[in-house]
Amino acid sequence: MTRPNQRTVLLVSDYLPTDPGGRAEKLATREVLLDERGWNLVICPVDEPYVLTLPVAIIRGVRMARKHDVDVVHSINNPFHLHLIGFVISLLCGLPWLAELRDALVTDPDVAAGSARYHARRLVERLVVSRATKVVWIDGIQLPPDYFRTQYPDHNADIERLPFLGFVPDRFEDAGAAAYDTFTITYAGSFYPGWLEPFSFLDGLDQFIRDADDDIVVQFYGDWCDEYQQYAEDHAVDTVVRTHGFVPHEEIVPVLNGSDAVLYIGGTDEKNARNVPSKIWDYIASRRPIMAVVDPSFRVATFIEEHDLGVVASPDDPAEVAAALRQLRDGQFNGASTAVYERFSRSRLVDELARVLDSMYEAAE
Repeated sequence: MTRPNQRTVLLVSDYLPTDPGGRAEKLATREVLLDERGWNLVICPVDEPYVLTLPVAIIRGVRMARKHDVDVVHSINNPFHLHLIGFVISLLCGLPWLAELRDALVTDPDVAAGSARYHARRLVERLVVSRATKVVWIDGIQLPPDYFRTQYPDHNADIERLPFLGFVPDRFEDAGAAAYDTFTITYAGSFYPGWLEPFSFLDGLDQFIRDADDDIVVQFYGDWCDEYQQYAEDHAVDTVVRTHGFVPHEEIVPVLNGSDAVLYIGGTDEKNARNVPSKIWDYIASRRPIMAVVDPSFRVATFIEEHDLGVVASPDDPAEVAAALRQLRDGQFNGASTAVYERFSRSRLVDELARVLDSMYEAAE
């Protein structure tokens, strides 16, 4: 419910707070936290197929902006064309436009350089830096700090890096924990063909099983496919692998809380070197040790090690992956201090986002 003197931001999104999955949870949390900071969040939903429904989304957004007396239009990619919708709505309504980068537009690891998709994203990125009133990006995406200064030295937009995404402690502290009889490690999230896949972990799991007598269960929640299942069967690890589809965020939280460890797979593609993905914050919130199968030089690896959040194993070394599993199974990991967990609250990010929105509103007055 909108409070007296509360301002309103129209968010262009392909998700609703009531949808399942982690992205919807982040949106629902943002809605609550922004409300506490004087901003009413109104969602302009964008349906698939995105290209065909783009005009519909623009018309819907303009109507919603007028109906709700919107003060700022806000767009978040992914997908990248949501920024096009945000720009047109802001232009037609004469409102300031905040463009937020949830993922990098051009340097995203899932985008092949030189492809049609790459060039389309490059055009949208140029639109963002030349026409947005304000551009923000959350620390932890695949962008070097000096990216916009070096790529667009004459850009017009005001560009700012926000804090890490962080997590909401209450969502995990009040959720309870699933009970497991066997040492259980859980992966939650997506895979990306060609650069982020579970093969290297399965190789290490194969070696661990052959060397160890103890039972283990590895749970994968997300987009497990037939190719991964066949690989697991070929390497005789399918007996310890349990697969599930995506589940609502409130269902995955007890799973993470009850696991003995949580799994991150980050690969070796240099285009992923700076990424600290959003799943890491759910992992940290669960206070479970993180097993990261990722190039040890990548930012996420150094982040985990510097904060004593888990163990890192190279994807190129199955023996190292097996050793990391053994270390976790044997209880050799000591864990991070309470202060580390308190440092990464989602509230810090929304504090800064609300400050940006306030400044845009005041400048438009």
